[in-house]
Amino acid sequence: MKQVELTGFVVGRKSLKDADKIITVFSKEQGKTSFIAKGIKKPTAKLQSHMEPLVESQFQVLGTSKLPTVVGARSIGQNLFSAKSLEVNISALFLTEVVALVTAEQLPNPGLYRSYRQSLIDIATNNKTSLLLNYGLIGIMQASGIAPNIQWQEGACSCYLNFSEGSLSNSKVGATSSVIDIDVAKLWKVCMAHPKSTVLRLNAADLVLSKSLNIIIDYLQYNLERKIKSAKVMSESTNFLHGIA
Repeated sequence: MKQVELTGFVVGRKSLKDADKIITVFSKEQGKTSFIAKGIKKPTAKLQSHMEPLVESQFQVLGTSKLPTVVGARSIGQNLFSAKSLEVNISALFLTEVVALVTAEQLPNPGLYRSYRQSLIDIATNNKTSLLLNYGLIGIMQASGIAPNIQWQEGACSCYLNFSEGSLSNSKVGATSSVIDIDVAKLWKVCMAHPKSTVLRLNAADLVLSKSLNIIIDYLQYNLERKIKSAKVMSESTNFLHGIA
């Protein structure tokens, strides 16, 4: 049997039988791929600690079937989230769920991998969690080809985001348009066009960041045609932490 080595992050886990799990990994080499981790639920399982989300690892996978078997794993990155706040951990797990949804099966996307990896580091090591989450999500949308086109008439007080076309306009067009604050549109424009160092200098208000996150969630769910399970937790937690009703 052919053995393959993959470098990536665990983005999904599902129980299989009494002791096994199906592990889904977002890897550099193959994009999103799944394999069986036999005996991983046993207390004596040696691989369990190397198959946690948010930690970059190397996996040795054996077999050519639809679900090959993982025969080895070792963490190559540090767990940056073990002693972090609830907001930081929820943000990182939300980002992970989004990556799992936008990533194609068995299709490498180096730009998306770099964006996700760097976003985890940024969120874990900088206290501007909400700003960096918005920046990371926009980067992930750009890398996966679903980011909206941010252009609008200067001087307007508000504009509309057309979910189906992925475009902004100064008037509502169709049933899939949603109003978006100019401050949110400006935030997105800076995030799309400038490096992180510039974004970190922004003094974006908590209300703007929360509105931005909520509309990103709606936009992603519309374009992916999937509910993001952690979206409700993410939105409610952010609103609570920022004191927004």
